[in-house]
Amino acid sequence: MNVKLAMQTLSRSVSKSLEFVTTLHDNTIKTEFNGCLPTSQYCLQFNNIMDMLNCKNRFSKSEYNTALTESNYSQLQEHAKQFENYINTLYDNTGTPILKSGRKTGFLGMIIGLRNMFPLYDELKNVGLTYLLTYKLSQDYLEAFFSAIRTRGGFNNNPNALNFQSAYKRLLIRHEIKELENCLFDNIDILHISSKNLKCPISDSSNFNELKMDFAHDYVKTFWDLSPFVENVVLYIEGYVCNKVKKK
Repeated sequence: MNVKLAMQTLSRSVSKSLEFVTTLHDNTIKTEFNGCLPTSQYCLQFNNIMDMLNCKNRFSKSEYNTALTESNYSQLQEHAKQFENYINTLYDNTGTPILKSGRKTGFLGMIIGLRNMFPLYDELKNVGLTYLLTYKLSQDYLEAFFSAIRTRGGFNNNPNALNFQSAYKRLLIRHEIKELENCLFDNIDILHISSKNLKCPISDSSNFNELKMDFAHDYVKTFWDLSPFVENVVLYIEGYVCNKVKKK
């Protein structure tokens, strides 16, 4: 199912709409939507759960869709316990608890996500992190990356090692991942960002006089410390370009 459609279905607006039709004086509509309040509650609960697990904005004022910080830690933890208790009360149409049925994966994943965000924040705040945006833990980035890999080989779901290597090199050098398949992005660069962002010594005034420069303006403030793999990829392309130019 398309994620965008699923998120529109399991939403607060659908929940409120179902509640609204039960208040109408039209008996035909009342009969058609008789017993829809549990469905309304289901949509609302999972809307709030997804808000907690998909926060992107550090300054959000929403009760659920907000960054996990020291100030709202206890409040969000209490919400998480309520959501987990709600999921434990769900049953399928045969009376089997949903967490013991064949379709338990998604519900169990919700509980695991709600539980793990708090000990993860406890670990991260020890290294100086003051808030946690839960959307950054999403697998959307990984899904989009693998989708981009597949598109390089004509949407081949089973690339061999050589196909994967070739596709990865092309993405690394020439392409940027955009919104793909059923993943939503927030304009975050992925492929060309190095693991280290080092300060360029040119911008450090303390050793400015020690540098031998042939230019009068400081155009570069930072430079990327590339991995050996990226350096080898660039070297390979560099040789290819030189060979083509030499033939001309």
